[in-house]
Amino acid sequence: MTLGEKIKAARLKRGWTVKQLIERLGNSISSSYISKIEIEGEIPSPKMLKSLSRVLELKYDTLATYAKEEKLQQFKKGLAQKYEQ
Repeated sequence: MTLGEKIKAARLKRGWTVKQLIERLGNSISSSYISKIEIEGEIPSPKMLKSLSRVLELKYDTLATYAKEEKLQQFKKGLAQKYEQ
């Protein structure tokens, strides 16, 4: 499961729409940004990750581990593509 899938699953488990999640986050982000996180694999900043963990009642350390691993995989993939050319 990816970070985005974990966040989406936690949101859906609570029966929240994207709009409701944004409201609980203080309307500080857009629905397109949530979609980027949940669907496209965007890695939120540590500050946003803390907010998401608080609102969704998920452990920050768990989300941070997912984020770090995914960021590392993205970096490795980009690096491999750069040097394969």
